[in-house]
Amino acid sequence: MKRRNTALELTPLLDVILVLMFFILVQSEGRVDAAYEDAQEAFAIEMASYKEAFEAELAARDVEMVELRQSAEDFEALLLSLEMDTTVVLVNLSVDANNVNTRRVIVETSDATTNIPLTWDRLARDNSAMELNAAIAEGISASGGAATFIVFRYEGTRIFDEDHRLIGMAIHNQRLNNPAVFLVEMNVG
Repeated sequence: MKRRNTALELTPLLDVILVLMFFILVQSEGRVDAAYEDAQEAFAIEMASYKEAFEAELAARDVEMVELRQSAEDFEALLLSLEMDTTVVLVNLSVDANNVNTRRVIVETSDATTNIPLTWDRLARDNSAMELNAAIAEGISASGGAATFIVFRYEGTRIFDEDHRLIGMAIHNQRLNNPAVFLVEMNVG
């Protein structure tokens, strides 16, 4: 018996395998590109949110710095008033601990103390505003033209906005007429 040499031709089979491998590589490259683009998009979105949060934090810090600078200026002005030959007019808005509707404005100068009740009655409020203006004006005129510091002290969590506006307007009116009057506002609560 004679042995036959049959040689299988692998060339067409190898071509098919190589073509299939090429297609697999091309498809996986497309998937890698898509995954890379998705990762870049997610990273960009995350960075935008971090940037937004950082800018919001910076804005909050800026507001806080402005408030701290104002407090420092108020404190320096108060120290200056104590060192110089100046007059200090203390305006204190006090609220009864048991009844927030019982409020008083106490104006203290070197010469006198004025106690002014505040109510919701319009006529009584107008009279209180006139009495407050007169008491502050008297304290300013007692300074004899020297610098006058009005220290307005109140507990911000326990007062009404309308009371704060009434006192603020009285102080503002006195400052318009007297250029040497300075305001130090102290929220102690």
